Parts: sequence; C-alpha cells; structure tokens
Amino acid sequence: TITRSEVVNVYVLSPSSGGLPTIKDVTILSPKQSHKVLCMDKRRKISYYFHKSVINDRKKVQSRRDAEVVRVKKHLLREYLGSIGERKDVKKSVPTKPRSQRVQQQQQQQEQQEQHAQEV
Repeated sequence: TITRSEVVNVYVLSPSSGGLPTIKDVTILSPKQSHKVLCMDKRRKISYYFHKSVINDRKKVQSRRDAEVVRVKKHLLREYLGSIGERKDVKKSVPTKPRSQRVQQQQQQQEQQEQHAQEV
C-alpha cells in the first residue's frame, strides 16, 4: 500500500445565487475574488492510499485523491454551516451521519492508516 500526502487550502465561497453555500461553493482552488470567501482551512493535510498494483493507473490514483478532497470539502462546509446555526441545511447539502457513526468511522480510518503505515 502506498500513501501520498499533500497540503491543500479549502475555501467556502459565497454562492452567486445568494442563500447558503452548498458543496458546489467549496473549492481547493485559490479564489479570484477574496471577498467571496466565507470560511477557509489553510494548509489542510490530506492523505490517500492505493495499492502498489495501481500506481501506474493515473485514473485510479486520481479518484482516491478526489475522494479525499471531497471528504475534506464536506467537513469544512459542515463546520461552516454549523457555526452559523444552519444545521437543518447541512443535511440538504451534505449527507451527515449520527455522531456515534462518525466517531466510529473516524476510529476505523485512523486504525487503517496506522495499519497501512506499519505495512509500508
């Protein structure tokens, strides 16, 4: 198993249509108009894993990276919407799991990461 890590900046932008931001308003690209930034997570470390057998398959490696980027984008959007008291809209724009399931999933991911690190 191969682990790749990188650092990205994640931005929640003000939607052009008005209203609350959705996942479409979250980006890792530097915004051209800094006044549209509602929230940001600078220098967020992401890590993704793939098997050695797919190292030359750029599409599979890229899909792993993309999945991790989407996970981080959803997380920041949930945090932003929660901070402004819009919990009801979080469910519409980003699927959420009950806290106990999220904690359990995070623990499983951490255990998998530790196991992968030991294998490498």
